[in-house]
Amino acid sequence: MAARAIRPDRASVVAGAKCVLPLSHMSKPAMRIAPVLALAMALAAAAGPAFAAPADSSAAGPGREEALRRYLQGRSLEQSGATAEALAEYYRALALDPGSRALLVRISEAAARQGERQRSLEFAERALLVAPNDARANWLKGAALFQMERVAEALAPLEAACAADSENAEYAKTLARVAELLDRVDLMERSYSRAVWLDPEDSESWFQLAATQARLGEFGAADSSLAESLQLNPIRPGALFLKGWIRESLGFVDEASR
Repeated sequence: MAARAIRPDRASVVAGAKCVLPLSHMSKPAMRIAPVLALAMALAAAAGPAFAAPADSSAAGPGREEALRRYLQGRSLEQSGATAEALAEYYRALALDPGSRALLVRISEAAARQGERQRSLEFAERALLVAPNDARANWLKGAALFQMERVAEALAPLEAACAADSENAEYAKTLARVAELLDRVDLMERSYSRAVWLDPEDSESWFQLAATQARLGEFGAADSSLAESLQLNPIRPGALFLKGWIRESLGFVDEASR
């Protein structure tokens, strides 16, 4: 499993903020908001991806500064649950910085959270025009197509997302679900295997992996995977049936009948 990143303490963050936005290169209006933006950006970086500011701005000067302010305001609103208001801020930021991949991805993700699948798809595709190999944009595109029941179309972007970022368990699980609907059992096994390697505490992925391995006739592996699932969730519906099938297939007929 990937090691957790060590986050800097507040003192080191504040110290680092001094060099984020040099005051000597700013207009007077920008100078007034620079200390706030500098600290916000430094705290955003320390807080991780959930608050990170876009690093691919195509705007310059005051336009970029205003786009950044709008983006940070949107992130704050989104984290507080005000997704509709956050989207409004992102759209204002995008008007100032239309080439920002990060903004396009953020809008796609917020729209998906609002249940706006078509809009999520639209902005994911716009992000992919800027960065065709972006993992998050590919996943958002695939997830939107999946939710819109365009399952066959969802496969390629989801595979691209997993190829670009093999450390994201959610990408692997979404790909596995699409593979199941397409009856790609081999791909299901690879995807769920990846998911449990990344998150060994995920009982449902262990269960799905066991069921997939049983479908492939890999009953020894299925038995081990189901044991992991039951250790984490002993009352998972369907587990006894699956266990009986696996144990019978392994030759333990008496045990399977109990």
